[in-house]
Amino acid sequence: MEQSEASTAGMGSPETSDTPSPPGLAAPNVPPGGPSPVVGAIVYRIRDWSIHFENNRTKEMKDMRWVPVPNKQDGDGFRTIMAHPKGIVIYGCWHLILQVASKSHPRGTLLRSNRTPHTAQSIALKCGWRSSNDIQTALDFCSSTEVDWIERLTEDMKPIPHEGAGIPQEPARNGMEWNGRNGREGMESDKSGKCWTASPVQLRIGSWFGRRTTTPWTAKEDKALRALGNPPPEMDLVESYYKHPFPSNEDYRRRDIQTLLNNWHCEIDRANRWKTAAPPVNRFERPKVVSRLGGAIK
Repeated sequence: MEQSEASTAGMGSPETSDTPSPPGLAAPNVPPGGPSPVVGAIVYRIRDWSIHFENNRTKEMKDMRWVPVPNKQDGDGFRTIMAHPKGIVIYGCWHLILQVASKSHPRGTLLRSNRTPHTAQSIALKCGWRSSNDIQTALDFCSSTEVDWIERLTEDMKPIPHEGAGIPQEPARNGMEWNGRNGREGMESDKSGKCWTASPVQLRIGSWFGRRTTTPWTAKEDKALRALGNPPPEMDLVESYYKHPFPSNEDYRRRDIQTLLNNWHCEIDRANRWKTAAPPVNRFERPKVVSRLGGAIK
């Protein structure tokens, strides 16, 4: 999903055409009458903008002058970015992209005032960033399956399939194929993404939660399962614990697959305590009296 510098020429907005170019970034040539639309241009949109980057105050603003940004630093997306050699640069460019998106209409969609899509070059020029390559790297990385902070759309606002973030992946294990493009292991899908085949381990875990065999796992669930191994440790023990019919007032088990996998080792400890615990004594039960003839007196 690499976009060349030449493909973005002639897309500068009128309000930035007189702005001096930052070092290392050529000024776009704007034709008379404004920029011409680029055929096949990609539209970038911040995923779930109104949920993560708006609040009750910003929703009343006509023009945003600041952006509320979550401070969560333990998510998969943030950790994936920080693991990259240029993680700090990517994260800094991500914040510049957010600021540009906050001034777009509609908010969160990287469109200029003339309704043409923003490109890495136009974003770098608008922010004064020294390199459009850094912006493009951030756009590519944040729209990958591993991070998934940005959506890639066609000009008629239809989704474009994900691309990987370029992180080295593990080779195939136990005869199951690792497909780095869709972020799933042991799965097969057609171009529409409707066909899906779960691995035996996925089917087994999914049955504990009543999940249908045709329901695909999310990329985060797959990642958590791969981190535990295939199969995860003490799976028989955890399975017996999760299949036991607990009373509702004594059921403290996890409610979804993602949470279970993220807390797998904690659930092993719980299952061990449950397995070794003595059965509760019913103090209302009458003790059995055995007669001398060997029969129990009821």
